[in-house]
Amino acid sequence: MSKVQKTQSSVYKPYLGYEECSLPLDDVAWLKWTPSKVCIIENKTCFLTFPKIKDAIVIFGEGFKSSLTKHIPWLHNTDIYCWFDLDGAGFEMLNMIRQYYPNTASFLMDIKTFESFENFVVANSPKIRTLNYLTPDERKLYHYIVSQKLRLEQERISQQFVQQSIQKLN
Repeated sequence: MSKVQKTQSSVYKPYLGYEECSLPLDDVAWLKWTPSKVCIIENKTCFLTFPKIKDAIVIFGEGFKSSLTKHIPWLHNTDIYCWFDLDGAGFEMLNMIRQYYPNTASFLMDIKTFESFENFVVANSPKIRTLNYLTPDERKLYHYIVSQKLRLEQERISQQFVQQSIQKLN
């Protein structure tokens, strides 16, 4: 399985037979339901520990393999949130997803998160790229992170901070 989808609500039990399960992404594309929210997460640990959100699913993005989500037709009819590392590559992945789903929002990819966990920031050596699908605030943070050669991995963000931030999605 190159990608995993995990349901986060008993609403889908009639469709899948389970409250929570993992499926190959190809199978997910054929399901005949649309969750209200989808979270695409880069890191496996963050995926496995991501709190439940009502009427939502979580997709393990596995980095740049996140582009495979372009083959899921029902994603055009749901709210999409992407949570990737706060580094050049993370913003490139967000940009890539927005090419297919322009209304995608970032989650915990903002200056507040970066500053809250700056003691976990490490050196990085990214290449500056043109990312046309970022918001002005995301682009500003992207340029800062890349120009300073910094990286904050998403697994360094505390579970408590994630929980508090999820309240905004519900």
